[in-house]
Amino acid sequence: MVIFGAEPEAFDPYETGLLTELMGDLAFGIHSRRLQAEREQNLKRLRQSAAVFESSGEGVIITDPHDRIVAVNRAFTTITGYAEEAVLGATPRRLSSGIQGPSSTATCGGPCRPMIFGRARCGTGARMARSTPSCSPSAPCAIPRGY
Repeated sequence: MVIFGAEPEAFDPYETGLLTELMGDLAFGIHSRRLQAEREQNLKRLRQSAAVFESSGEGVIITDPHDRIVAVNRAFTTITGYAEEAVLGATPRRLSSGIQGPSSTATCGGPCRPMIFGRARCGTGARMARSTPSCSPSAPCAIPRGY
């Protein structure tokens, strides 16, 4: 920021120091406000995502990088009969129906949604789709379907 005086040496060193400090405070305030607006926008998107997750009619499982279940939605508990607490920390293999072997794979380019057969808590089989964001149209992927 530049401040002009009506005449040369319009501000003494003390006033220049105060103005410099004021400019720093203004810059900090502007930066803080921009960060706050960004956080508010991100929170709004997060709330929208959570609403979609919870209101989806399809069962959704969220796993961590080690393939441990960290969240499931209400539709998952309705479809499978498993309570969220019963599957948190487990791997999706817990839902294996035994119909498919662990070496079964689906190969695709682009969005991957292979059909897999899972097991509900009561023991009945259920068709389930598994999707992954890691597939790209330029490279085929192989996704284990024995879950």
